[in-house]
Parts: sequence; structure tokens; C-alpha cells
Amino acid sequence: YWSPFKAHSKDSIGVYFRVNMQGSPAYVATEQKVGVRGSGGSLDWGNSFILKQEAQHGNSGSASYPGNNFWSGMMLFKKPAANETLKVEYKFVRHLNTAANNSDPAEWESAENRKFAKIGSKPMSIDTTLFWKWFSDVAARPFLTGNLIFNVDLTPYIRMGHFNKATDSLFVRGAFNGWSIDNKTMSLMQAIPGSNIYSLNIQHKGGVGDKMYFKFFIKSAVGIKAESGWELPLSTGGGDRELVFAGTTSQQVTRQYNDVFGDNLMPSGLTLKLNLKMDMRPAMKLAITPFKKGVDTLKTEYTSNEWKEGITTVATYSDADGDSIYTATINYTTTKFTPNALMYSTKYTSGTAEGGGFGFGRYRVRYILKTTAGAWPTEYSFPGDVYTVAPPLVVEVNPYTTEVKRMDDIIPTEFSLLQNYPNPFNPSTIISYTVPSETKISLRVFNLLGQEVATLVNEKQIAGRYTVDFNASKLASGFYIYRLEAGSVNFTKKMLLMK
Repeated sequence: YWSPFKAHSKDSIGVYFRVNMQGSPAYVATEQKVGVRGSGGSLDWGNSFILKQEAQHGNSGSASYPGNNFWSGMMLFKKPAANETLKVEYKFVRHLNTAANNSDPAEWESAENRKFAKIGSKPMSIDTTLFWKWFSDVAARPFLTGNLIFNVDLTPYIRMGHFNKATDSLFVRGAFNGWSIDNKTMSLMQAIPGSNIYSLNIQHKGGVGDKMYFKFFIKSAVGIKAESGWELPLSTGGGDRELVFAGTTSQQVTRQYNDVFGDNLMPSGLTLKLNLKMDMRPAMKLAITPFKKGVDTLKTEYTSNEWKEGITTVATYSDADGDSIYTATINYTTTKFTPNALMYSTKYTSGTAEGGGFGFGRYRVRYILKTTAGAWPTEYSFPGDVYTVAPPLVVEVNPYTTEVKRMDDIIPTEFSLLQNYPNPFNPSTIISYTVPSETKISLRVFNLLGQEVATLVNEKQIAGRYTVDFNASKLASGFYIYRLEAGSVNFTKKMLLMK
């Protein structure tokens, strides 16, 4: 295709979009349509501009790929003035043929928003063809069908009072279900009887090694706006989660909701003073809207409890000594159980907020650490920050990811070690065992060379049934041995980490 594509008024420019759907495993050429959504000009994030399906022809690309996998079309944008630049963000989307153009797409592209503002070194001010794209930037390749088994332990959130098993629902949302909860068989997770673990098995067709993005979502019966139940995972700085499709019959995807473990929970009634620092000197040197000392006000938006979209509090920074390193203090008292993490970003009056987007590090994440005596502090100073416009922002590693829980008051009659669940797993799994009388318990994990890679329990425990959440995110794929020792009794079992 070459410009001009068709005649139009001189106060407009024509932009030609083109996408190849052959890399999308769910795409069916005879049953679906493809469109564009976005911002800028006539684009709309809530309504699709539908492209035209191409036939077989000799234009670039389709000689190697079937023509009906290509979709293309021209959209008119208002021509920018000489001192303006047209800035557009967009994504391709897939619909069923029968779906309305403003309905939820069957699939969004999973990559970051596409953008254009210039072609070469010149502002876009003439008709332009955008180089054709693979949908989600995933090229054509052989497809396999596999099962994704999502598992989420909601115990910490139930203890925090943010999830009611009787009235609330948990969903998984991602590109594999159009980020929608409309199809319950592809999104609604069910509680495993007798536990707080929610699970869902989704059959998926895709290429081995494909990156897939997803998040969990709580639909609360009361008190939360309809779309405010999205989690903001600590491990991603609030960004989308990522998995790599293995194409196996049982790929386990086990996570904690928002990556909150039991050991992250601080007790109720703890009064905390948190100290923040922000170096604004780099922001003062920005070419566009630099920070104006003495004029701009610097504020941070943070959440320390639920990490759900739209739930934030604001604190204001000051620079008492004039060194351009601003400080802020956050004072709050924990209610019920509160996680030991702060998720935040900053913005000054005339500038752009830090972070943003949907990827890793859209927010900054820092953790409150226990004292050397093992107690929660009443005052804590976080490491100093540097104002950073573009993500990723700093995301600290959770220091408390192993959780040992006594399940109930039932007294077992013998020692036992159960098979971990799920198995295979990635990256977390749950190990259960029973203790009939007060005993020193050791639970350790070894690789196949006999080298110890983790100590999960090393303490005296009273009689009861116990579970341990084991996170192996820092270990390589492969078989591991876990061993329970209790006096003269010992048990050994094998588990498989499959990343």
C-alpha cells in the first residue's frame, strides 16, 4: 500500500494501520474481526475502529503469510499545526464477528501500548503507513494446547478482613480471557474444600515460550467500586504479572494475592512513623517541565493496606535544609492486620508523575523490616529515592515469603509429611505435615546433589497440623527433595519446580 490511500480534506492526515494475526492462537480468520483502540485523534479506548480483512495479494509480508491473517485500514487524524505534534497511543484488539464494536474485546494485545508521534526525524504531518505489526508482537510459530492451573492462597487477605469467602469472588484476568470476567469458566476461581486456596484450570492454545500477562481480581459484595478490585502485586510494583507458557498438561501458576504472605502482616494497633527521602536534583534538570524549587509542591500517593486501584493516600514532602533532597513523614496506626510494605509514587505540581503504565515498576515498593530482636519497629526510615519519571521504579524483594501456619486445633496421632501441592509448581507450593506432640521440627529443602537450598522450619512446635508456603523463585527448574526431621523420625519426598 502506498499513500495517498484515498482523497480526504487537507486539514486531515491519513494513518494506515496494519496487523498480522497469525501469531495469535485464538484467532479464527472466518469468525473474528480486528480493530484498533487508543487515545489521540479519533481513537477511543472504549470503542474499536474496525480494520478490513485483506485477501491474498503480493504486498509485503502476505507472500509468506496467508493474506486473510492481515487486517488493515486508514484512520483520519486532525492535521497538527506547525508547532504541534500528533501523539497517539493504541493497541490492536480482537472481536467475534457478532460482537459490538464497543463491547469488551475477546483479546487485547498483551504488550505495552503502542505509540507514534513522529516518522523518522520529522513530526507526522503527512499521510503515513505504519510498518505492519504482529498482534502482541508475537510472530507465527507452531501452537500447542496446554493447561494453566492458577492457584491463589487468600489466607492473609482473609485475616486482613479484605475477603469474605461467603460473599466475595476471586477471578483471574489476562489476555487469555480478554481481561474479562464475563466467561466464568475462563475466569472464576473456586475454593479448594477445607482450605483458603482458590484454583482454576484453563485450557490454552499457544506457542511454547510465549509470555502471558495476567492479574487476579476480587469482586467484593460491598464497599468497593466495580473495577477497583484489581490487585497491585508487590513483586511487580503494581504491574501485570507474567508467566511463560510451557504447553504442558498441568502448568501450575501459584501465587499469593498481591504477594502478601502471613509473615508480612503486622499486628493491629501498631503506631508507625515512616520516613521518606526524595532527591529532586535530577528532576530540576529535566528538559521538559523541570522541577521548580520553591514553586512546585512535591507529593506522594501511597497505599499500605489493600493495594487496589483507586485506594490511595497523599503525603507532602518538604525541604527544610534547602539541599534539594525532600523529606516526608507518614504516620498511621495499623488496623487488624496490615502488610509491612509501602507502594507509592510521587508527582510535583507542574510535572509528570513517576512510573505509570502497566508493566513492572509502575509504582515503587519498599518494605518495613523487623528489628534485630525480631519485633516490628515504631519508626522506620526507607532508603533514599531519586525522582524517576519513566518506569521501572524501585521494587524491593519481599524479605518475608516463607509462612508457617498451624491449621486448626486438631491433634494428630502420628508424624506425617504430605506431598506438596501443587506439584509440579512455579514458583510457590504448599508443604503440609503433622506433629502429634511438642517436638523440635526441622523442614529443609535440598537439590539432587544433596546441597541444602532452603530451611523452612527449625524450631520447637506444639502438636497440630501445619502448612508451609515455599517460594522457589530464586531456584532453577528441576527436582528437589524436602525432608522433615522430628527427633528420631524423618520423612523425605520429591517435588518438581517447572519454570
